[in-house]
Amino acid sequence: MDYKQKILLENTLEHWLIAAVVFTGSFLAFKFIQILLLRKLSKSHEADSNQLRKLILTMGKSTKSIFLLLVSAYFASDFLELHPRAEHLMVVVTKLSIFLQIGFWGSASISSLIGHQTKETMKRDAGRATTLSAVGFLLEISVWILVGLLALNNFGINVSALIAGLGIGGIAIALAVQNLLGDLLASFSIVLDKPFVMGDTISVGDENGTVEHIGLKTTRLRSTNGEQLIFSNSELLKSRIHNFQRMQERLVRFRLHLSYSNSAEQLGALQAEIESILGGIRNARFERCHLIDLNKESASYEIVYSTLSPKYIDYLDIQHRLNLEILSTLNKRGLKIAVSAGIPANL
Repeated sequence: MDYKQKILLENTLEHWLIAAVVFTGSFLAFKFIQILLLRKLSKSHEADSNQLRKLILTMGKSTKSIFLLLVSAYFASDFLELHPRAEHLMVVVTKLSIFLQIGFWGSASISSLIGHQTKETMKRDAGRATTLSAVGFLLEISVWILVGLLALNNFGINVSALIAGLGIGGIAIALAVQNLLGDLLASFSIVLDKPFVMGDTISVGDENGTVEHIGLKTTRLRSTNGEQLIFSNSELLKSRIHNFQRMQERLVRFRLHLSYSNSAEQLGALQAEIESILGGIRNARFERCHLIDLNKESASYEIVYSTLSPKYIDYLDIQHRLNLEILSTLNKRGLKIAVSAGIPANL
């Protein structure tokens, strides 16, 4: 067979073979460079503080195979005689793939840089980290808008007229997606007003958890039981939110029910004992202790103290030790706890 004479779609088989070789060679060369670059940079990525290296690594990972295929096809098309329409289509598709890839590079780079800064800032200032996260998202949107406008302008579309048209159509769109826009505006309100930030422990209605993510539509909490709680931003701001992270101290109040078989002298001495116990517990401050109620079942002491740490685990540790110390004191003094149908046997 004479490859130089055989014609297929206006090209000889020789030209098709050359184009196939160029296409395959170009794509394999691009993939080889990408894989080699990723492997070399990945080895020192964890320990390397060079932001430029990390940026190049991020761009390498975000390079799409379809982009490499289309660019390789464009190179191969130079060795073929194509119909004007096919040639125009090839140029358009290649340009579109380039603009999309630029968008992926820009978005991934911003996500990487902002993500790194957010992680570092989170250790010092959770509020600023939340703001950085929102700014990063807005920058990513801006990149895609800019890429889209550049692409449209490159394809001969009047961008100025399009923007003017979108301004009129935007009113109708806003009415159609008002719930989504409400959540979007609520997310900006959360970021700017900071009723809570990432890492805060909050309570909403009967649910409570730690803020994991503040998005454009929803905010996600991790509950104490481990499941993820998802709230709409607009509905969340309409609710009453308790932010436990903003507490400086925690005031604790509980009652100790004692039996009437204890003498008045024994009951009266307990106040000083409780004050002494709390004085010896770290991060606890005695507030008051009084025999506050005499009912038909028990003589009830109300004990009030403050924990100097807002953390829930610190409160549990203090209450645990206080309960043990009170039990030890009651045993030493021969005091009995009231046990009845209406009062539990514990403190």
